[in-house]
Amino acid sequence: MKTNFLKIVLPAFALMLAITASLAFTSVEDDAIVTKAWYQNPDENTCVLVEPVRCDTVDQGLGFCEIQQGPITHQLYDKDGNGKCNIELFKPQPL
Repeated sequence: MKTNFLKIVLPAFALMLAITASLAFTSVEDDAIVTKAWYQNPDENTCVLVEPVRCDTVDQGLGFCEIQQGPITHQLYDKDGNGKCNIELFKPQPL
């Protein structure tokens, strides 16, 4: 009886410990950083993918996330649930 209990409980405990440890070292800031972004060409229904980028979904007062393509500067967006690129992205805090 005692060995059956240990065979069941010990692996479950080890799994819970591993999951808890992995969550403990996850940064909340990393969740807000996106690596794919789009710019509107010409509107939110027609988007051009740009990657890799480091943009933030939270406005930290540093301005919009943009890319330069020749003489043209494009503001970057993330896509919403409907596939439209209309969620504004912002510059992240410097590391």
